[in-house]
Amino acid sequence: MSFSQIVAFLKLSNWLKNLLIITPAFFGMQLLEDNILIETFLGVFGFCLLASGIYVINDLFDKSSDQHHPVKKHRPIASGTVSTKAAIIILIILLGWAFSLATYLNIIVVGLFSTYLTINIFYSLALKKIPILDLACIGSGFVIRILVGSVIANIPASPWLLVLTLLMAVFLPLVKRKNESFVSSSYDLKVRTNASFYGKLNYKIVLPVYALIIAGAYFMFSLSEVASQLSDSEFLWVSSFPVAIALLRFTFISLKKENIQDPIHLILRDVIIVSMLVLWISILIVLYYY
Repeated sequence: MSFSQIVAFLKLSNWLKNLLIITPAFFGMQLLEDNILIETFLGVFGFCLLASGIYVINDLFDKSSDQHHPVKKHRPIASGTVSTKAAIIILIILLGWAFSLATYLNIIVVGLFSTYLTINIFYSLALKKIPILDLACIGSGFVIRILVGSVIANIPASPWLLVLTLLMAVFLPLVKRKNESFVSSSYDLKVRTNASFYGKLNYKIVLPVYALIIAGAYFMFSLSEVASQLSDSEFLWVSSFPVAIALLRFTFISLKKENIQDPIHLILRDVIIVSMLVLWISILIVLYYY
């Protein structure tokens, strides 16, 4: 396989999601502690391997349906670039390394990895066909990432952080469901059994309102007592502006483009969104560590 095929097969671009594991240590101002820094990044890498293993599982389950999809038919397993036997071997290696790292870190991390794996197996088998429950499964995966980081750093997970993570976690797959509804209608293809449900949503209302809810929730967090306890600065609310701009920009592009295969690619390819994310992270670093 070429490098681009490896990236597509393991979905390496989605590894960025696993940086969420860093957030408990970051907001707890413990990230620069030697042991926590090393163990947190081991946790991130372990979860990356686990997530890639789940992507392989999903592609194996979806092989036959992907072969009839106008875009997904080019995926390595569906196209035959990677044989089923080779995919299973790679899967075993990925999960083996992932759980080895989890075992090294903490038995609770092993339990969280196992929970994530179990949820996603059921998701691939049946739950992704059930409206709302499919989004709940995806959202739970992001919450589990926060919990993994919390366990590694030995810092209680903030309810605010969990709520904000869950809200954002549901936002991204909503954009994907919008795309699947478009593909389903354009190609007269039943992409998912729940495509008809998501096809009925008025995304011109749903996405902007949802984006404003997330931005509002983050602003409330920045003014909360929890935020003031985490940081001595009274200016955390300033970080709300790049968050709001990034969310509204993402919403605008999502509504403008009809065929969006991966929201993460959409985010990384937009200069304004990336700039706002960099600004947001810079503000947080200054407020928390200087």
